[in-house]
Amino acid sequence: FVARIQYCKQWYPAFKQAPWHDTHLQGEEGNYVGYWAFEAGAIAFLYGIDDSKIDHMVYPKDLVEYARNYQGTNNTQVNRVVAGDPCTKTGYWFTPAQANSRRHFQQGEIMPSISDSKWGDTLWYWSGEN
Repeated sequence: FVARIQYCKQWYPAFKQAPWHDTHLQGEEGNYVGYWAFEAGAIAFLYGIDDSKIDHMVYPKDLVEYARNYQGTNNTQVNRVVAGDPCTKTGYWFTPAQANSRRHFQQGEIMPSISDSKWGDTLWYWSGEN
């Protein structure tokens, strides 16, 4: 949690050399369209990270909330399973909680937890059938 807050605090100052930096100060003459750390939101969405306490102005909280609540008709959202729950599909799965974690699971097999992980809860993500 603290690392994500720190990332957001450092995000805007890190782009001081970018041509768009501080264009919001130029009013109608500037190129300002908004400053958002989309990559921070993408990581929170894709890895199921709790972002409820992040309120920094560059963090796209509303966009992440929309993505989490959106139920698309083509079902392209990332397949994931929480450790302790049964595997939803036979094939290969990986977890960011452990390096080189990609392995094969059978549908119905209970997904294991990584006990020494610094990530918190273990989430398994679909990696394909091969």
